[in-house]
Formats: sequence, C-alpha cells, structure tokens
Amino acid sequence: MITTPSNTDNDLFGDLPFDADDATLGAWFHRHLTARFALETEAWATDQVRRVMARLNAVRARCPVRGACPFALRAELLWIGEPTAFALPGRYIYIARGLLQEFPGDEPVAFVLAHEAAHHDLGHVRRVAPTLKMLQKVPGGVVAGLLTEACTRPF
Repeated sequence: MITTPSNTDNDLFGDLPFDADDATLGAWFHRHLTARFALETEAWATDQVRRVMARLNAVRARCPVRGACPFALRAELLWIGEPTAFALPGRYIYIARGLLQEFPGDEPVAFVLAHEAAHHDLGHVRRVAPTLKMLQKVPGGVVAGLLTEACTRPF
C-alpha cells in the first residue's frame, strides 16, 4: 500500500535545482540519498565495491567512443535491505547492501555495477531531468509515496 504525507505542497524536491546540469543534480541526489540511507561502513563490503569499481573505471577510461565515458564513476553502497542498484545523474551509481550480500564474489558485483555504469555511458541518466521537471507539478506527498514504494519493493 502506498502511503503519502497529508500535505499537498511539493516540498519533497523543495531545494532541487530542476534546471541544473547533471553534476549538480547528482550531488543533490547523493546528499539526499546518503541522508536517508546510511552508507555501508563494513570493510569487506566497501573494499569489494571499491575494488570492482576501480577495475570498471579502468576499462571505461579506454572507451573508444568519444565523450561516452567522460569521467570516473563512484559506486556508493547504501544500507538498503532490498536488493537493488540504480544510476542517477552525476558521478555516482548506487548498490544496496541487500543486493551485495547475495553475491558470492566479485563477478556478480561487476555485472551489476557495469550495468549501472552503462546507463551513464549510454546517456540514459540524462532522461531524469525532464522527468523531474514534470514531477515539479505533482504534489510532493504523492511523489514521496511513489518513490518510497518503488525503493522498497524488490524487482
């Protein structure tokens, strides 16, 4: 069941710079996600994600398509129980602890992080900004309820 706050103001994205570039949007999302979900601190988990992401970034740095991989990405490990991973504008991709703990080694982690990095490299995350502009007109409580439901439901 989707629950929403009773207010009708769009305060969920109150300080979001809707017309900002990808880096600014990414920084905004990163700030809000890390405030909402704790970052994982256990060494085995953070070391694994860092190690795999470093290898992926080394491959991405040799990308033959000009401009497709303009910068290294940083994978953040969020303390989310549901098994999920996602990409947003900016330099970050996200993987949930609930997904990471299901994997027996580096290979499945590399698969998931490469998949999310591909969303960046293929320009899929650039589609977020126009969607956010449309959401600007929707009451914040409705958006909050939908996002909460989407983020806590396994795929």
